[in-house]
Amino acid sequence: MKTYLAFDAGTMGTKTALYDLSGRLLAESYWENPIAFPRPGWAQLDVMTFLENFRHGAAECLAASGVNGQTVAAVTGSGIICGVVGVDGAFNPVTPFIPYLDNRAAPLAAQMRQTCPPYWQEECGCAQLDEFLPPVVARWLLNSPDGDKIHKIVNNGPFVLSRLAGLSARDAFIDWATLSGWMAGYDVRTRDWSARQLEGLNLPRRYLPQIVEPWKVVGGLCEAEASALGLKPGIPVVAGAGDVMQAILGAGAVSPGDGVDIAGTASIFALSVQEPLGPVSARPGFYYAMGTERDSSFYWTMIRAGGLSLRWFRDQICCKSQDRAFYSRMDDAAAQTPEGSDGVLFYPYIQGAGPDLPGASGVFLGLHGSSGRPLLWRSILEGIAFEYRKVVDFYRSCGLPVLRVVGTEGGSRSDLWSQIKSDMLACPYVRLSRPSGGLMANAALAAFGCGDLSSLRGTLSGWNAPRDAVTPREDVSNLYSRRSAERRKILAHLSHIWAL
Repeated sequence: MKTYLAFDAGTMGTKTALYDLSGRLLAESYWENPIAFPRPGWAQLDVMTFLENFRHGAAECLAASGVNGQTVAAVTGSGIICGVVGVDGAFNPVTPFIPYLDNRAAPLAAQMRQTCPPYWQEECGCAQLDEFLPPVVARWLLNSPDGDKIHKIVNNGPFVLSRLAGLSARDAFIDWATLSGWMAGYDVRTRDWSARQLEGLNLPRRYLPQIVEPWKVVGGLCEAEASALGLKPGIPVVAGAGDVMQAILGAGAVSPGDGVDIAGTASIFALSVQEPLGPVSARPGFYYAMGTERDSSFYWTMIRAGGLSLRWFRDQICCKSQDRAFYSRMDDAAAQTPEGSDGVLFYPYIQGAGPDLPGASGVFLGLHGSSGRPLLWRSILEGIAFEYRKVVDFYRSCGLPVLRVVGTEGGSRSDLWSQIKSDMLACPYVRLSRPSGGLMANAALAAFGCGDLSSLRGTLSGWNAPRDAVTPREDVSNLYSRRSAERRKILAHLSHIWAL
């Protein structure tokens, strides 16, 4: 029996799983990633945490499954598309890993928007440089005191895979799907770096990794890692792909009109399309991206701290960071509160909201003495769904249909939140038999990369069938429609306050 180890190095945690060639999940593991917030608006992680948590997860998967590590035929993984770290020549980190939650490069981004020719609008299908985009963060890192130590700038998924393969900085790579998370610096038509963009961004090519296909074998598992993990040395390490792209592929939502809710740390809403559309590409905060496969593409936008808002409420407000049942218990309690949260509104901007809302922060409005934790929990769930409503309304106004939304990742397991999203978006919310479709897609990619599968999309359609579809309730959809309009009016006033 051949098996495949796959990981997803996400923001709040690193997931690892062991699959066989039939798509059967043999074991899975999850280890939380500590996130540091050294200053208001800053967020960073130790990139070695992702590697260490994969090691822990792999050991747990092999132990739980009883599978001999010698059966593992290949390893791959996905990582955060908007987040980078600087490494030295031996692939040791010399800077923190800075993810999309971070705003430290905002002044630099504003300066770059004034001085850089916006070639990315034509070549990437994206409107503007935001402070969390990897090219901006890369320039910030190169300007920092540690800048002279940097040999290459890489994403966290390729970092883990490179360390597993024992690569040096000269072998650094990025797959074209993860590259789409940079949103600038490359040309989507050629799937290569853009010389004129890099010149404008003042990013020397020598600091950037080579671009490869997601299924490329980038090396063999090195002796040291093989010994530590109990695996065969030399098994293929496959390049992998970005977490967003793999979630979409694993969800089977690759046809135009398919929406995808990637309910992780960042709440990401994606819409599969045939090609870039001018009005959408011109809208700040909407990003055009290449999928894992050559013939797939989509737009996506995100609430940077959507899912993180729930962890913030658990850890900082309720002081229940060790309570693994907290989310489900709060869902049960919040389900007894009324739709619309008795007028309580939550704006989920605890890590900012981008250049279109400078200075934005998280806000609860409409609190009363009777507003308890369950009501606040519902208002957080609704607040994130209201943000999705803005996105879907815009797509529809541009003539892009949103026919259904497929839910993925942890948030899609919530019955309450799934119903809220269906009502809010006035369309079916499809839930999968395997919500962690991205992790499963990684296993398929590992098998495909080493030649054990002949098709990615065809294989995954058989591995991850829809479980059910939550349908909208017309009366609640109408309520949310009215509340959405009111919420946007209030937001216009809040934006003036934040700008002070």
